Amino acid sequence: MLLFAVLSAVLITSLGCEYLQLRIADEHDQIAVEEAHHIQIQSAVLSTDLRFIAYFLSFLRDQVQEHDLIDTLDPDSDPVNFEQDLLSMMHHNDLFDQIRFIDASGMERVRVDGEPNGPLIVPKQQLQYKGEKSYFRATMALSDDAEYISRLDLNMEHGQVERPFKPVIRFGMSVTGENGKPAGIIMINHKVADMLGRYRRATLPTAGISMLLNADGYWLSYPDPKQRWGFMFADRANLTMAKTAPDMWARIQYAEKGQFEYQGSMISFATVHPFAMFTTPQQPGTGRRNHLRYWKVVSQFPAAALERRIGPIRQRTLLASLLIWLLLSLLNAAVIRSRADREHVADERHHLLNQVQSLSTTLLQTRDREQSEMALALHDEFGQIASAVRIRAEMAGKELRAGNSAAAMRQVDQIEQATGKLIESTRKILKRLNPGHLRELGLTEAIKEMCSDWHHLSRITFTISTHGAVIDLPEPAALNLYRIAQESLTNIIRHAEATEGTISFHFYPDHLIVTIHDNGCGFDTHAHHSGLGLVGMSQRAQAMDGSLQVDSAPGHGTTITISVPLTGTCRQDKENP
Repeated sequence: MLLFAVLSAVLITSLGCEYLQLRIADEHDQIAVEEAHHIQIQSAVLSTDLRFIAYFLSFLRDQVQEHDLIDTLDPDSDPVNFEQDLLSMMHHNDLFDQIRFIDASGMERVRVDGEPNGPLIVPKQQLQYKGEKSYFRATMALSDDAEYISRLDLNMEHGQVERPFKPVIRFGMSVTGENGKPAGIIMINHKVADMLGRYRRATLPTAGISMLLNADGYWLSYPDPKQRWGFMFADRANLTMAKTAPDMWARIQYAEKGQFEYQGSMISFATVHPFAMFTTPQQPGTGRRNHLRYWKVVSQFPAAALERRIGPIRQRTLLASLLIWLLLSLLNAAVIRSRADREHVADERHHLLNQVQSLSTTLLQTRDREQSEMALALHDEFGQIASAVRIRAEMAGKELRAGNSAAAMRQVDQIEQATGKLIESTRKILKRLNPGHLRELGLTEAIKEMCSDWHHLSRITFTISTHGAVIDLPEPAALNLYRIAQESLTNIIRHAEATEGTISFHFYPDHLIVTIHDNGCGFDTHAHHSGLGLVGMSQRAQAMDGSLQVDSAPGHGTTITISVPLTGTCRQDKENP
């Protein structure tokens, strides 16, 4: 018996180590795919606004010249109409922090600033001389169709960095008078803070440390604010990845994208060329494009986060190995103790083997189900959008070949909108797979947030209401109700053709009733066979000792009622966590 125990322990240890290595490799690959996808989402966010500015800058310059606005901008005139036009433009677009016309002498003649309470026209006595600024001189020297683009830096006022920090990119074009000579420049300050905010929000689903760097390795975005904008301050000049982590920067700087391990962490990066749509961008004074070459989007998945993902796998493998060894040991002991009764021994062996087989089958089924659910979510969310992008691309190609560039551009705009929806869908899929915000917000607030997300996607108006004293449900019950609401909203958006939906929570001392209703097309509950979605919802309700009822009829919408007792399983879970 001792020999068998030793041999079985060696065998199980060997097999467990082999299985563990395979599972760790699979988890590592999964993290790599997730990180690469996060990088892709973040990169797409950074260039969306700039496409519009490229078109708007040329449009604004043309408006100045075509409407003879230059003649009204002499020192003694009052360009009210021009100021009001710029003010109206900024009221209807939040991409701009400032729009100015600076005359050929370098004096600001018109300036509209974006403020928290809305854009304001700067009074004439507060206008400043900008003739010594490098961006003014560089823009004045450009040809008619060339655009000046500054590096992404912090705004300066009266020679000092404006506080709080205001990240900005300046776009400029020269304006030519009727005599053919430069009459001044149009200068737009792009409000980069919103773009950086969307970039940071796109990093929420990952445990990686997200970074955005310029071509010189200075951090434009970093969790520690003191590390940012090193090139703007003398005492931060050394805060660049090229100096603090030269080995990492050497692998990132000249590669377009990639992944590698660095001191136990996983580094994922991609290069963003945000100004690729600008045909003739210029750098101050030299015409070079060094600062316009690229930005680097970098995510560092820490070793500690890797361990948090791999640690549970190691523990489960160890427990499974111990369990198998224990089962084999018990099997061997049963055989030895029951030699006198061979029939009894055979029955025991069969029973134990069935337990092992059942355990293995359950583990495999659980893993397959999780993969199937993820594949189904990706198919449903990505399939339609990807098909739309492909169709739009084919239509754009046909329009271009037919010489209809305006129609092609409309198709390109539709592709851009579909791509934005694809990015938003990815974030929502990640949130649905792991609703970690449920623990922080609570059930009702988490569902409100989910309804808000669905509203932006489908334009269906959802109304949430609560009645009675709200009870803080234990996590398993809250998660089940959240998943039921999630599946219900998915059905409303996909099948109901509804314009409105309501979710109401009625809290009673001993039970909770949740009602989900839509004003859609409805269906015949007698003729309709329950799909996997309704079956799964019903099973979740039964797991809480509750019930789920579906009421619907063609043309009269659908109502789903979930009743959950608060004195049974839910209350017991809460009292005995």
